[in-house]
Amino acid sequence: MIKQGLFGAFLVIFVGGFLLVWDSPPDAFKRNQTPQVDRPPLADSYMTEITSRQFSDTGKEKFILFAPKVELFSDASETLLTEPKLISFGIKAGQVDTKTVRIKAKKGILTNNGEILTLTNDVVVTIEAAEGNTQLNTEHLVYLPASETASTVVPFDLRNPQVKISGKGLEADFSNQKYTIKSEVHAVHEPI
Repeated sequence: MIKQGLFGAFLVIFVGGFLLVWDSPPDAFKRNQTPQVDRPPLADSYMTEITSRQFSDTGKEKFILFAPKVELFSDASETLLTEPKLISFGIKAGQVDTKTVRIKAKKGILTNNGEILTLTNDVVVTIEAAEGNTQLNTEHLVYLPASETASTVVPFDLRNPQVKISGKGLEADFSNQKYTIKSEVHAVHEPI
C-alpha cells in the first residue's frame, strides 16, 4: 500500500511538472541576460580651453568661438562643444557692420565643416547695435555663421528696448535684424 501511495504521489508530481513545463512560455527557459547599455561614443580626440577664429577674405576677423571643452568625432563628422560662446563681428562684403552678435549655450554641435552650429540648453543670443541690444532666449537654435542667420522650432523670447515677443518657431537674420515668427505669437510694444 505504501508503494502504491508513493508511486501515485510520484506520478502526480511528474505529471504536474510536465504540465508546468508544457504551459510555460519559451522565454522562461532563456538565460537571464543583462541588457547591454548603449554607451555614448568615445571621442577620437578632445581639446580644452579652445579659441577658434575665422577671418574674411580681406583679413578682418569675422567671429571668435570659445569653449572650455571640445570633443571631435570623425565617424559622425561632428564636433561637440561644451558651453560654447561665439562672438560674430558682422563683417559683410569687406565692410564692417556696427552689429555684434554674441551667442552662448550649454551645448553645441558643429557640423558640415563648421558651417552649421546647433546650440541647445539655455541658448542666449545678444545682438549689440547702436540703436539698442536685442536678446533672444530659446532651448534649441541652429546658427549659420557665414550668413549670420538662425532658426528654431521651439518656443523663444525676443526682446529689445521697445518690443517683447514670444512665440514658437523663428527664422532670424541677425545682420539685418529681420525675424520671421512661425506660430503662437505674443508681442508687447513699448514706445520710447
